[in-house]
Amino acid sequence: MTNECEIAAMRGALTRTWFPFFARFSRPRGVQLAAHEPLLAGEDVVFCSPTASGKTEAVLAPLIERHLDRARGTAPQILIVCPTRALVNDTLRRLEPPLARLGLTAHRRTGDHAVLNRKHPPNLLITTPESLDSLLVRHTRFLSTVRAVVLDELHILDGSPRGDQLRLLMERLRRVTARSGGRLQGAITSATIAAPADLGARYLHEPTPILVADTPRLESRWVHCPRPGDVILTLDKIYGRGGERAGAVRARKILVFVNRRNDVETLAGLAHRFGRLGERVFTHHGSLSREERERVEERFLSAPSGVCFATMTLELGIDIGDIDLVVMVEPPTSVAAFLQRVGRGNRRTERARVLGCYRDRGDKARFEHLAASAAKGDLLAPPYVFRSSVVAQQVGSLLMQSRDGWIAPKVVRERLPADVAPIWSEELLTDLMERMRRSDWLVQARFGRYQPGPKLIRSHRLGTMHANLPHEVGGLEVVDEDTGQVLGQVRGAKSDQPMALAGRSRRVLREAEGRLYVSSSPHEAQEADFAPRGRQVITWETARGLLGTLDLPANTLPYLETNEGSALFHFAGSLAGEVLAQHLRRLSGWQVLRGSALAILLEAPLPRAPLPVLTESGLLSAAEEIEKKLAKLAEAGPFSALVPDRLRRDLLESILAIPRLTAMWNASELAAELAPKKLAILADLAKVR
Repeated sequence: MTNECEIAAMRGALTRTWFPFFARFSRPRGVQLAAHEPLLAGEDVVFCSPTASGKTEAVLAPLIERHLDRARGTAPQILIVCPTRALVNDTLRRLEPPLARLGLTAHRRTGDHAVLNRKHPPNLLITTPESLDSLLVRHTRFLSTVRAVVLDELHILDGSPRGDQLRLLMERLRRVTARSGGRLQGAITSATIAAPADLGARYLHEPTPILVADTPRLESRWVHCPRPGDVILTLDKIYGRGGERAGAVRARKILVFVNRRNDVETLAGLAHRFGRLGERVFTHHGSLSREERERVEERFLSAPSGVCFATMTLELGIDIGDIDLVVMVEPPTSVAAFLQRVGRGNRRTERARVLGCYRDRGDKARFEHLAASAAKGDLLAPPYVFRSSVVAQQVGSLLMQSRDGWIAPKVVRERLPADVAPIWSEELLTDLMERMRRSDWLVQARFGRYQPGPKLIRSHRLGTMHANLPHEVGGLEVVDEDTGQVLGQVRGAKSDQPMALAGRSRRVLREAEGRLYVSSSPHEAQEADFAPRGRQVITWETARGLLGTLDLPANTLPYLETNEGSALFHFAGSLAGEVLAQHLRRLSGWQVLRGSALAILLEAPLPRAPLPVLTESGLLSAAEEIEKKLAKLAEAGPFSALVPDRLRRDLLESILAIPRLTAMWNASELAAELAPKKLAILADLAKVR
């Protein structure tokens, strides 16, 4: 029970912001009680607490209280950086009412809302890393008044090129604010962090980690659903008017996570045919237009009941109302994603209910492993590795920010974080800039300086230079002929085959000027040709953890023969699987089909010989042969081809942990004599990519 004295102390400290931010709640939550003292004292803080625990209010109320007098001035004082545009929109919507009571304003700056009102600037500015990059280049002085920055839901970005970009942007922002005599206070909010102190140190200066364990009790249940229709039958039984009846789960509002966009559409199409679900079916995924996703978010938020099928696009804390039950169709690839999905539901209770629909015994084993790890608080997170390709993007960004119109290796090195600068000597930075010059990003100037090249000038004009996102494959906009609404984007479609989009069967009427015009169709739809999202990666830590839950020794390489060939299990993760497969292809008798996160699949039985002894040099050579594929899986970043060779190899070596992989293989023994139950589970796990 929350101590009434603590509440009184908090209320006394937040003399101006208590009522606007907390009066509507019966009592503040744990993270809100813990946040106000260090933030009011000017400390940098990392707040880690579950999804929907009130972190945003916990951070902003004391920051506004501390900076309120300055915030009433004529320029932004507080900056909020969110990982997605959707979360920017949701944050703005939630903050506008309390800010209005304080006489303050908030604006958003994203690719969808790029206009800044310079005459009437906001007190709070909400943006994304990409738009922050753009602001530093185009409106540097506009940010000079910022005194506090909130990095919201940072776990989504950390350990990716976008997270490393944000690290470098924070260094640049500190320089900008320091020129006006101010110190930049920082606060990080996150739901799932394996090492809060380490994460905080990457973005802030000596932050204080605050962990609040308001984690609800996890209640998980697994249901065998080998076919999409079985999922819908399960949902139809669950869907009701709330409460629990005769021990059966009942839910009025259900959020269903799936891993593929086409599976969203398939399940939604099937759900529409059931009377109990009918028109209360919603869809949400990355190939739907921004307008369509926002319509779904608003409708599902206000709907008293319904079922929403979504990919990872709804894992973040966008407010979609109180969800009674979270359903997962197939397991996600990480404990963090599992927890993020679980945290989207059951916000009104002290328990988190999740229903996992598994196709086979392999899926069930993975669900049980993720749930057990989550219950122990073990995120199975990989070690942090800096993505050096971000430096290439920042060279271009810093150059376009420069008043003098030039940049040099020394200038870039001075703006790198303290732990990154030793990696990048001036010699390596010169190598990088020469590569950028040869690729038309830069042109050579005098005294070892560089100026913008044609590619950088064009990228700056289009705004694409600010992103460390994967290249998006172009496509055709799909427009509803009757309403004129843009529904989404596909790579193409056939006029004689209806396609599933936005939860409906759509008949193609015509194509004009890069658009497909469609109308509703009564006929069964085919899968739409969506742009590929990229393969989801299973890390070494998650794969090895799964091996442990199967009650198999860690020094075991399980083996089984199937109707299609055979499978040798390594349980070393997606990248290691690719490298092992490439290396084994070189050996006589090894007819390798492909490598996966858990196994090497062969066309024929394993060669009758001892397992080969692997060397670090051999595995590294195999990795270099498939460097492009590995770089994509490792999220090396869109500028990775410009990075000096040595640093590209260092990245892959660090992520692959070649010595660890070599030692594991050479210390393991082949295990073919396994219990039938174990063999049955392995046969299903062999299908995992």
